[in-house]
Amino acid sequence: MVVSSKRKLASITLLSIIAPISLLALFRITEVLPEPATETILADIVIWSYSRPSRDFVIEETIKSIYQNAQVSVEVGTLVSRYFENAPELPFDYRDGITFRVTINIDGIQGFSSFILKFRPNDTNATLYVNKTFLVAYNATVRDMQQIGTDVTEAFIKVRPSSSLSGLDAHVYWVFDDENFENHQLRVSLEVIYSEGSILRKMVLPILLDVNA
Repeated sequence: MVVSSKRKLASITLLSIIAPISLLALFRITEVLPEPATETILADIVIWSYSRPSRDFVIEETIKSIYQNAQVSVEVGTLVSRYFENAPELPFDYRDGITFRVTINIDGIQGFSSFILKFRPNDTNATLYVNKTFLVAYNATVRDMQQIGTDVTEAFIKVRPSSSLSGLDAHVYWVFDDENFENHQLRVSLEVIYSEGSILRKMVLPILLDVNA
């Protein structure tokens, strides 16, 4: 009889644990308990436009997108380094293209946070390559990445910071498949997600690179 009572007590205790979890899941599915509110902050798009050279050319121009408020500061900079004409080195393989470097600096974010750097060419005759060898994360860990980007497949770098002050340094190759007669556009976008109390905030800082034939 004692064993039976203990089994009944264990069953009742287990049921008391499972029932609230099941109800919580049900409420979440039926939206009785909504997901945390998400606030999206979209910075103005920064556009860099350049006429495509017909030979190797050192460019060395920097484009920046910055967002700041009382709590956080986010900056993404794109240093467009050089244009290559029929470069034999990989990943160009006797094609044209541009090399550039992206630097990210984030300061002041507390608690849960993550950020993702995205690259998307806008046309079929261009490919984006992220150089994994020279990828450096500061006070952060790269959790996932896609090294090649096309007009249908986005390249990205997903990062989880370990400090309120963090950053990323990435080297990228933008390769053109045409013979100097097409325009090319590339969208570089930084998305920063962090929690502030019960609100989940998402900051989006876009940069558009435009090369004209």
